[in-house]
Amino acid sequence: MNNREIKALMTELAPVVRQYVVDAVAPAVTRLEAMERRLQELECRGLKYAGIWQRASDYERGSVITHAGSAFVAIRKTQSTDKPGESDAWQMMVKAGKDGKDAR
Repeated sequence: MNNREIKALMTELAPVVRQYVVDAVAPAVTRLEAMERRLQELECRGLKYAGIWQRASDYERGSVITHAGSAFVAIRKTQSTDKPGESDAWQMMVKAGKDGKDAR
């Protein structure tokens, strides 16, 4: 084969090889894109301190509040009727400690 014939063969094979590679990696690309979306969603969640629990407020999943000396995290979106310590929407993170001997 001379150079011209080799160049012509490469020109004909290039689109076929390209399509083969695209088809072969397509499932991996789709899976990677889905994993990147999921990772971004998880990284955005995190814990967010929302202060002292307010009866009139709704909280998003991952919100951290304090109530009656304890810290709670919302494990799902809450409604104003979901009181920490009484509702399954909240999980206690830190239990209130005992008052010190000088507490009044």
